Amino acid sequence: MRQLCLNLAYAVRELNLGFLRWHLSRIAQKSAHHSTWKHNAWKLLEWLKDTSQLPPFTIFAKGNKKLPFWSFSVLPIVTCPGAGICATFCYSLKAWRYPRAFLRQVQNTILILTQSRHLVDAFYALPKKSIMRLYVDGDFDSLDSVTFWFELLKNRPDIQAYGYSKSWFELLGYKGDLPKNYKLNLSSGHNHSKRTEKRIKKLSVTRGDFVALPVEKSVVGKYGTTEYKASLKKSAVNNGIDKYFACPGKCEFCAKGRHACGSEKFNGVSILIGLH
Repeated sequence: MRQLCLNLAYAVRELNLGFLRWHLSRIAQKSAHHSTWKHNAWKLLEWLKDTSQLPPFTIFAKGNKKLPFWSFSVLPIVTCPGAGICATFCYSLKAWRYPRAFLRQVQNTILILTQSRHLVDAFYALPKKSIMRLYVDGDFDSLDSVTFWFELLKNRPDIQAYGYSKSWFELLGYKGDLPKNYKLNLSSGHNHSKRTEKRIKKLSVTRGDFVALPVEKSVVGKYGTTEYKASLKKSAVNNGIDKYFACPGKCEFCAKGRHACGSEKFNGVSILIGLH
């Protein structure tokens, strides 16, 4: 099923909706597919007949205890021009086990590629003073998408947005005034040169690096424990990182009442997390 999802993702990236509809029809009709796949495939198929209608799945998701903010996601890999080694172990692909999650990514990718009014309306409908993670899954696929989001963010200065990105050429290509309410975390696993890295770090929106480092197997996922921090520190030293903050695995008040990845107080500080 994952390979089929990946084939569909590439079709969506090229807006080959005929290919998408054909495969969704097969999924919806085949008795071999689980009922949740069939049900949700039908929902997306009906919307694809007339995308001027409201989309079937929520555009912005409200988070949980780990990520309590509003978030937006698209299809991973196919929207990630800066992806390097991370494409070989992309965590986002795990969500493709769940039909609703995958098909929401499909829907949102179509919305951003077409700069749909539905997406604009959903953004303006977010509650005042919301915190938003821009891209949990996927990334800025093009300069057009960077421009789309940055112009929206400048129109809603009450929203505090942040994200993790490897789409550095796309971000560097933006020539307008950068939004003051967006914080960029430079995600590790990219395919860029040191020269490009120096350029992206000069942008006013750039907070700093967010780096995934190997830790001992016995402490994987045990955020905040003494053993986890010690293993992460050892990995940081081995990679020449001396100024860092260890991600505790939960957002919002992760650093004395602050949200580190979106805070100016952490500008220039590498935020580290163990590979998991």
